Amino acid sequence: MNRSAIRFVLVIFVTLFTFITALAFDGEVVWLDQINDANEYSYDSIQGYLTSSGELIISGSYENLEGIYYLDHIVVAKYNTDGTKVWQTEIRGDHSLEGDVYAVEDDDGAIFVAAGYNHMLSLTKLSASGSIIWTAEHEYFSVIAGIGIGPDGRVMVAGQGRYPGTYYDYFAFGSFYPSDEDQGLIYWDAHYGGVEGGHVNAIGAGMDAEGNMYVGGTATGLDQVQDFAMCAVNSSGLQIAGGEYTTGAEWSYTYDFV
Repeated sequence: MNRSAIRFVLVIFVTLFTFITALAFDGEVVWLDQINDANEYSYDSIQGYLTSSGELIISGSYENLEGIYYLDHIVVAKYNTDGTKVWQTEIRGDHSLEGDVYAVEDDDGAIFVAAGYNHMLSLTKLSASGSIIWTAEHEYFSVIAGIGIGPDGRVMVAGQGRYPGTYYDYFAFGSFYPSDEDQGLIYWDAHYGGVEGGHVNAIGAGMDAEGNMYVGGTATGLDQVQDFAMCAVNSSGLQIAGGEYTTGAEWSYTYDFV
């Protein structure tokens, strides 16, 4: 079946089950699968990534009571175009997850998974068969909004972070070495925006063909007025666009975007 004729719909039941459903444009169910069985899990934060070969990578998280604490764990699954599950992998966490879980595949079939734990970026590399190769943690990230593979082969992540010891946030970007030897070593990181007392909320991010990374969301300044905000960097982490958008106006650079 031509994959261009299919759109994937993620159906989430946050009590016991998470179902992945593929629908044709006419609404006919092409295939349906259940991520896990009926355990005492609460699933959340489901994202889908379609590879160049038409396979579907599902990344999400579930909350589970362990002792007296609720901990969030990451689940990643890969499906063929016919809905056959190729593999499923769990990445166990030791904190509460902040935001969504994002995954991307590189040209060699390795999969990189990014999530925000306890004001830290958790970046994991999986083999083409779903085995965990390494996991790295980096500061200055709290919520992840997107992930991509740059033209240089390095992994780029975008989201938001919080200045240490403060209550105001910024848009955060980072580039990381993907090799098994470097194990997610940081190449560069950058942050933009976030005046004292202000707050940004990264909602979504994406990468263009040239490796520029864009993140969009909202910004709230000292006046407590929430506006649309956007920031973009090139593959070297240098800002190429950004600002705050107020109602009916043009881009405003008064929100401390450099």
